[in-house]
Amino acid sequence: MSSPGFHGYDWTIDSLRTAVLELLQEMTQTELSILSPLPQMYIVSMAILNSVCIMSSPGFHGYDWTIDSLRTAVLELLQEMTQTELSILSPLPQSMISNLINSKYNATLSDKTLQSFGEWYTQYRQNRPAQHSIDRTPNSRLTFHVVHEVPKLRAWFTVNHNPSDRQLQEYVNELNSGYVRIERPKVNVENLRNWFKNERQKLKRKSNH
Repeated sequence: MSSPGFHGYDWTIDSLRTAVLELLQEMTQTELSILSPLPQMYIVSMAILNSVCIMSSPGFHGYDWTIDSLRTAVLELLQEMTQTELSILSPLPQSMISNLINSKYNATLSDKTLQSFGEWYTQYRQNRPAQHSIDRTPNSRLTFHVVHEVPKLRAWFTVNHNPSDRQLQEYVNELNSGYVRIERPKVNVENLRNWFKNERQKLKRKSNH
């Protein structure tokens, strides 16, 4: 890691998925979402998709579906289709889908409902693998991870309130080399320029009080 010119491991979706599944042998999905920069939705999704990949293995008896993993799968699917389309394609009624995504569905789902959805989801994903794109929408608002990125930004701001474009590009390269940016939109110079501008404005407002 300390070798000259080392810029971090070249993470990919596949290597990140492998690491997640390995870590889930040591801790729960909730614990991993707390300790790592990955959202729990992504972690649960990886566990579900892994079960799809090994569905044909001898002795495999299916993924242990819960209301939380079903909600995660629903949220993932709604990145690809509308609620109406999902209610038509899947065994879930639209009213249940709506309540699930708004965390208003507190009733216990029957094993039959979970199994029915699980079988449908498995078949659907075998035909149409999930697309974990980096830039989900062209105009999606970019945010920085509060634990793994914001401290770096604040440290850079402390050193220089108004860095050059060349320096900003170096910051961009460092942020984009981290595994936080595998699932999140890539940072660009304009993103950082706006962040530094906002920080300067905050500092100016504080000094005027």
